[in-house]
Amino acid sequence: MPQPAPIRVAIDLETTGLQVETESIIEIGAVKFRGDETLDTFETFIEPRRTLPYRIQRLTQITPPMLVGAPTLGAVAPRLRTFLGDAPLVGHNVGFDAAFLRRGQIAEHNPLLDTFEFVSLIMPDLSSYSLEHVADVLGLSAPVHHRALADAILSQAVFLALEARLAALSDPVLNALVALATPQKMPIMGLLRQEQKRRGLAPTPLPGQGAANQGTLGNLLNAKLGVNPAVLGTRVATLSAAHPVTVTPQAPAAPPPPAVHAVVTGALASQQVAVVQLAPEAHRTTEALAAAVEWVRQSGQRLVIAAATPASSRAIVETHLPQVLGAADGDLAVAVLYEARDYLCLHRWYGPARQAPSLSTDTVRGLAKLTMWMHTTISGARDEIN
Repeated sequence: MPQPAPIRVAIDLETTGLQVETESIIEIGAVKFRGDETLDTFETFIEPRRTLPYRIQRLTQITPPMLVGAPTLGAVAPRLRTFLGDAPLVGHNVGFDAAFLRRGQIAEHNPLLDTFEFVSLIMPDLSSYSLEHVADVLGLSAPVHHRALADAILSQAVFLALEARLAALSDPVLNALVALATPQKMPIMGLLRQEQKRRGLAPTPLPGQGAANQGTLGNLLNAKLGVNPAVLGTRVATLSAAHPVTVTPQAPAAPPPPAVHAVVTGALASQQVAVVQLAPEAHRTTEALAAAVEWVRQSGQRLVIAAATPASSRAIVETHLPQVLGAADGDLAVAVLYEARDYLCLHRWYGPARQAPSLSTDTVRGLAKLTMWMHTTISGARDEIN
C-alpha cells in the first residue's frame, strides 16, 4: 500500500521589518496539512512592543488598534510549539520566518521546505518568483496578500501544485536533478529523492560518486541542439535550430494610419529603404507590422524582421504579430532565429567544474535550473531562463 502523505505546516509571519535581530513579529498564520487535506489552522496577532511602521501598515493593512491586547510571542510560544510539533515548515522564503521563530526558541529543529527554492527549480523561466506571481502563473488565487494566514494558505496551495509538477517530471530529468546535490546542500532535494524512491528508481549516487556526473549539461545540449563544443561560446551549428512558432491571433489592433501603411508597403514593393519614426507605444509597432504582413501575403515572399534584443524579438512574436494577425485572414509561418551571442554559453559546464561537492549552494542551484531548462528548451536562447 502507498505510504500516507507526511504532515507538513505552511507558515507565514508579518513583521515590523526585515531585520531579525531588531524587528518583531506582529502576526502568525499557519496551516497544518497532509497532502491536499487541511488538518488545522493557527492564527494570532502578536504584540510587537514597538511602534508599527507606517509602511508596514500600508503593506499589511494591520493597524495599531488591531494589536491592542494581542498576546506576546512568549505567551503564544507553548501553543505554537505544540501546533508545529516536528513537522517540516513550508513557506515562501521560509528561512526568514524560521529565523524570527527560532529567536524565540520556536521551531528550532523543524526542517524547512522553501517554495521559493522549489519553484525556481521546477519553473526556471519565470520572470518573477514573488508568491503572488508564482500563484498567478499556477492558476491560484487569494483574496488578500501580505496577511499571515492568507499567505500561509497560498503557500500551501503553491507547494501542492509544485509537488504535482514534480510528480510529472520524466525519470531522466528527475535523476539528473537528484544527482546535483545532497539534501544537506539544498533541502528541497529531499523531496526529489522521495519522489525517486516512490517511483522505485535506483538511487542516484551522491554528487562526487562518479556515475551520475559523467554527462555534463554541455554534452546533453550538444546532442539536443547541435552545439559546437569546439568554440568558446556555444553556437547553433545549423539554421534548422530556428524553431517554428505557432502564433495565435488575438483581438485586432486598430487600423494603421494610411501614411505608415503606405510608406512601409511602398518600400517593400519597390525594395527601397524607408525610415519611419514611430512613437514608443506598443501599438505603433503593430501599425508598421500590419503593412509588412499584408505585403507577405500578397507577394508570397519571406520577410526578415530584425530586432534589437531577444526580448524585442519575443515581444514581436508573442504580442505584436498576434494582434496583427487577429485583423487578417489566414495564417503565417513564423520562425525565430537568434544570433550566436544570444545563446547561453555552456563552455564552463564542459569538464570537471561540474563536480558538485566543490561548488557553492548558489552554483548548485543554478545548475539545477539549467538542468531543468535544458530538458524543455527548443531554442537554447539565454533569455528563456531567469
